[in-house]
Amino acid sequence: MAGYPELPELPELPEVQRAEPRRTWKLGRSARLDITPIRTSRDLRLLFIGGGISFAGSMLTFVAIPYQAYQLTHSSLIVGLLSLAELVALLLTGFLGGALADAFDRRRLLRVSETGLLIGSLILVVNAALGHSQLWVLFVISFLLAALDGIQSPALNSFVPRLVSPDQLPATSALMSLRSQVGMIAAPALSLDPPIDHR
Repeated sequence: MAGYPELPELPELPEVQRAEPRRTWKLGRSARLDITPIRTSRDLRLLFIGGGISFAGSMLTFVAIPYQAYQLTHSSLIVGLLSLAELVALLLTGFLGGALADAFDRRRLLRVSETGLLIGSLILVVNAALGHSQLWVLFVISFLLAALDGIQSPALNSFVPRLVSPDQLPATSALMSLRSQVGMIAAPALSLDPPIDHR
């Protein structure tokens, strides 16, 4: 256009490449898992391992209890009522867990809830080892385990951001998510046995 000088062409800018994390596991041609938070934080490493074992046990239990109930009664209704009991427990304790995590020491709250989960699992083992397992025990323990899980989860989740630096939170979240996915898939598969005749 008349009256306007011609602008010179701008040079092409070089592509900026992101530095890869120092410690990664290659999960394919384009996917990598950053394990730096676990490698650098001892506390996170302990929480990752211990929480993984506990979570896998919980997933195993939540599948094994309905399976055992069905083997005892051959009733889908009973299995549904067990799930309803767990849902009621989670609804009752979900909000309570957050309030308790704010009001009390989180470490002590986790110790108490983990101890309760362990005792509940031991009761289930004893009940399963009996010649005639009691169905009412499955209902009571299912309710209590779900209630303890609802109380424990807020305190457990609040620990993670305190153990790593802000720049490591995305990698930590990915690791925790992977741990949960593996636990939800592997633990239920280990909980299933051939049918047991309790007659």
